[in-house]
Order: sequence, then C-alpha cells, then structure tokens
Amino acid sequence: MKLIRVCLIGILLNIGFSTVAFADLAIVVHPSNDNTLIISQLRKIYLGKSLTFPDGSHVIPIDTTSEESFKFFLKNVLQKNEAGLHSYWSRMLFSGKGKPPKEVNSSADVLEIITKNKSAIGYVEVDKIDSRVKVILMID
Repeated sequence: MKLIRVCLIGILLNIGFSTVAFADLAIVVHPSNDNTLIISQLRKIYLGKSLTFPDGSHVIPIDTTSEESFKFFLKNVLQKNEAGLHSYWSRMLFSGKGKPPKEVNSSADVLEIITKNKSAIGYVEVDKIDSRVKVILMID
C-alpha cells in the first residue's frame, strides 16, 4: 500500500513538472525587425484587428495549431478557447472583415517562415528558439 502511494505521488509530481516546464512562449520575428509589442497589440494582430506592426509595416501572423503551444497561446494571449476562436473567425470570414493567421504544423515551420519573411511573426516554445529569429515578447 505504501509503495502504491509513493508511486502515485511520483506520477503526480511528474505531471506537475511537465505542466510547469511548458510555461513560456517566445514571440519571434525576423532579426531585422525592430518592432516591439505588448500583449494587447499581439492579440489585435492575431485576431485580424491590426494588419501592421507598430511601425506601420505589414505583419503576417503564423499559428502552430498542431502543438500545445497553440492551446497555451489561445488561453494566455487570445483569451479564447478553440470553439470561441473558430466561431470568431467564421464571423470575420462571413462578414469579409478578415482572415485567420496562416497555419503551420510545427515550431520548426514557424522558424523557417520567419527566417524567409521579414513581415512574419510567430510563437514558439522557449526551448525551440535559435539564432535565426529575434524574440520580441515572452508569454508566461
């Protein structure tokens, strides 16, 4: 009985640590991009309410919908759940007021797009950041 309790505590601690380990996202852009953002500006970009960076240059938001980072971004930046976001974009598309961000399959895809496009912005897990991009905001 004591062994089972010790195993259960170990499992619960591991679950907790894996959740804590995924606590930060980096908002990344091309290294030549000198813009900075606050969360409210980032939210406007990803909801299609702003089509430019603060300096007026065009922005192309990139989503990684197949990863946990997407769920974290939904909750902590967009403040929506998946159903709410789908409903939002359905209304925006129907009314002709906007289109959703470009979707890619992974953080690697986000990094690849950003290295080739100075207008792109995306989010990746902190441990995926490399020298090809510049971090302009951290979300935790």
